[in-house]
Amino acid sequence: MTDTILLSRDGYIATVTLNRPEKLNAMTKPMWVRLGEVLVELSGDEDVR
Repeated sequence: MTDTILLSRDGYIATVTLNRPEKLNAMTKPMWVRLGEVLVELSGDEDVR
C-alpha cells in the first residue's frame, strides 16, 4: 500500500504531499490522523522554518 501522506525535506523546507490521486486526494480518516502526526513531527523540528 502506498503512503497517502508523504513528507519530504530540503534544507529548511518541508513539503507535505497528499498522495491519493485516484480519488482526487480526498481525505480519509486515516489520512487525517497521519496528517496530524506529520504536523506534530514538523512543529517540533527546529530545522524547519
